[in-house]
Amino acid sequence: MAYEGLLRTWNFTAGDDMSTSGYQFKAVSFSGTSVVPCLTVTTRPLGILQNTCSAGQNAEVALIGSISKFKMTGAVTTANGMIGVTSGYGVEVTSGTSGNYVLAAMLDNFSSAASGVATVLIVGPSYI
Repeated sequence: MAYEGLLRTWNFTAGDDMSTSGYQFKAVSFSGTSVVPCLTVTTRPLGILQNTCSAGQNAEVALIGSISKFKMTGAVTTANGMIGVTSGYGVEVTSGTSGNYVLAAMLDNFSSAASGVATVLIVGPSYI
């Protein structure tokens, strides 16, 4: 028997036809504007699709973790990991980053080079 508890869901636009892929892991597309299937084991899942949908339709995704506002500095792309810095602000994980804990994933693009508040999914922490 399958069980579910209280789910935190977020509505995205389906980037592909997902009419047969309900209850499977989904990730944010490279463009950051939609969700798509996780095609490799290295793709970071955002959550599990709760409905079936065609490309362009609403994709309801049960998120891993909790959603919160988060103060950050610098531009960050949707679904990319966030690490903390000594000021307590978040910054985007970049290539070559190691020795830190990924604490959150962006739910929206944050294009400001200055500091501000964005919406994140609290994850992990996972050590990189």
